[in-house]
Amino acid sequence: MRLSSVFILFCAFAAAALLSIGAAWVAADAVEESSERAVRTELDRDALTWADVDTDGLLVFLIGIAPTEAARFQALSAAGRVVDSARVIDQIDIVDSEGMTPPRFSIELLRSDDGVSMIGLLPSDVDRDQLVEDISRAVPGESVADLLEVADYPIPDGWNDAMDYAVSVLSVLDRSKISVEAGRVAIKGAVKNEDTRRRVEADLARRADDDLRLALQITAPRPVISPFTLRFIIDADGVRFDACAAP
Repeated sequence: MRLSSVFILFCAFAAAALLSIGAAWVAADAVEESSERAVRTELDRDALTWADVDTDGLLVFLIGIAPTEAARFQALSAAGRVVDSARVIDQIDIVDSEGMTPPRFSIELLRSDDGVSMIGLLPSDVDRDQLVEDISRAVPGESVADLLEVADYPIPDGWNDAMDYAVSVLSVLDRSKISVEAGRVAIKGAVKNEDTRRRVEADLARRADDDLRLALQITAPRPVISPFTLRFIIDADGVRFDACAAP
């Protein structure tokens, strides 16, 4: 009788252990499937069809061959939006860039009342922290938002000179958009009157080196005509405008 009781107790504990193991197994599978499905959906939303996903417990593995370093970073960012980034394991390779045409590097510096924003694609060899520091020094007290992406290619000829020029002229216009490419800078902005426009354009042109292509589009409000004269005459000779301040 005593042996039978012990045996029944042992069977109860064994059954409970098996049920616990089974429940844990099912829960782990559910977590894995949920994480994999969520990451796949986010990758598809960003059109990152080259990336694949695998899971092992709480770990999420990103697998695939990215066309660029920027695409790899985009995939990691997409996964990090739906699961904890500490759980994401990077197993992405990048296409060998040797012999490939480098991307078109360009950034835009947008200055407004909210500060300066940097948007675009930057060579990986550029010191981003130093760039932010240089901009902060050019426009003291204004915030700098770094929204740049990076590609692992060498810095093209003419890039540094164009970037240095763009940063140096940020303080000239309170509202402006400065587009930077290797060897070329395009500046759009607005000033309060025509005299200021001519002075600013002359200053920006004087600062540029001879080998830097510069495109300027500085606008100013049209002058107000005061008083505005308009004279319309009807007499024996007919009907005519005698005077008008506007062409």
